[in-house]
Amino acid sequence: MKALPHDAREAARLGTGHSTWLEGRTFLDPPANFPLRHAIEGRHESFKSPAFVAMARKYGIAVAVGDTAGRQPYFEDVTADFVYIRLHGDETVYPDGYTKEAMERWATRLARWAEGAQPDDAVVVVPGPPPARLRPVFAYFDNDVKDVAPLNAVSMIVHMERQGLLLERRVEEGMPALKAAKTANAGKTARAAEVARSATPKAAAKAPKPKAAAKPAKPAKAPRARAAKAARPAAKRPAR
Repeated sequence: MKALPHDAREAARLGTGHSTWLEGRTFLDPPANFPLRHAIEGRHESFKSPAFVAMARKYGIAVAVGDTAGRQPYFEDVTADFVYIRLHGDETVYPDGYTKEAMERWATRLARWAEGAQPDDAVVVVPGPPPARLRPVFAYFDNDVKDVAPLNAVSMIVHMERQGLLLERRVEEGMPALKAAKTANAGKTARAAEVARSATPKAAAKAPKPKAAAKPAKPAKAPRARAAKAARPAAKRPAR
């Protein structure tokens, strides 16, 4: 952690020691010297220790809070001047989306961290509240099945704004997530309309035609009785 760079120029200097196979594929001339911050997402139970939390606090590195449906260690110790959240899914990893109740729960937690506090039920390794000061909070939706991640992100922003939990609005019409959400909604609406238009004709075409009622059979004609011709008696000629 001590070796991590804290600004762009320091990172560029560190990058000069790259391997030879990176020749021609590096960017070591930043246009400005902007600050860099770091977050570590521990994916093994060994990270869930007071020693790791203390080291992260010493160097100002955020411990990433990963919502992974219990598949990875979960703890919410605040160790830097910002908070970083990765929302993979609360019930299953990469689900079809967070429920309304789950979104409301996360919105409350994000607001508490942004205010400089922590949730009352925070899961921490080292007991005690963090230093009271405003913090940027970065919540990254990584439940990326189809288009649910940008939709969840926009829903979270809208919910927090309506509840007065969003301290600063930074959502613009050109925001990629907002564009993705609108495009996804428009696509779903168009597909639903197309299905509705095509469903009736196809169903009618596939429906079997009703069979015409069978005409009643004509009664069989009775065989004409051929009248036996009565033998005519031979006419007697008058005797002469």
